[in-house]
Amino acid sequence: PASNAYDLEYYLRDVFMGNNKEGNLPASNAPPLPPPRTLQGPLLPLLLDDELQTSIPIQELSKITNTPPSTLSEQIKAVRSKVQPAFSARYPWKDELVSDEYYFDLTCYSVWKVASIAIPNDYVKRDEFVRNIGRRILEEAISKEIISKQSIDALSKAGEKTGSTLTSTIPCIIEILNLFQSTNYCS
Repeated sequence: PASNAYDLEYYLRDVFMGNNKEGNLPASNAPPLPPPRTLQGPLLPLLLDDELQTSIPIQELSKITNTPPSTLSEQIKAVRSKVQPAFSARYPWKDELVSDEYYFDLTCYSVWKVASIAIPNDYVKRDEFVRNIGRRILEEAISKEIISKQSIDALSKAGEKTGSTLTSTIPCIIEILNLFQSTNYCS
């Protein structure tokens, strides 16, 4: 990670330049951020929508807290507007759309912040919430045929516990990870 590079730089400067009484030279600037990626594909509306109403995390948070999605949406927008100045200083986005990588990150932070407030200290409910998000995303990926029939069959066999091993799901996991990469969620 970048922190290791800074540590290495500090130690090398100390070895070659010594430790001055008035302090060492400041660390080098971090490398410039790349422009935000454009998120695309069938995963985006499942993970987040611009209106913060119909995506799976919003729907599941609504179910577990008995709070209407419109109320959650307003709370998320309020959190987002509070942290937006600090976030945009470091990660400037081009468009205020969840398809913009940095705006997506800001909005995700806001969703999870609201979730942590809406489900305070109830770790069983928090666990249920995140598991339900995963289940729903997988169910939607299967119903919309986002993942291949072969992967769906491997998951079905693993779910039936008919002598199928967990390692038989590895091709499906790789396919899902490739899907995240091909739609620009991972670089």
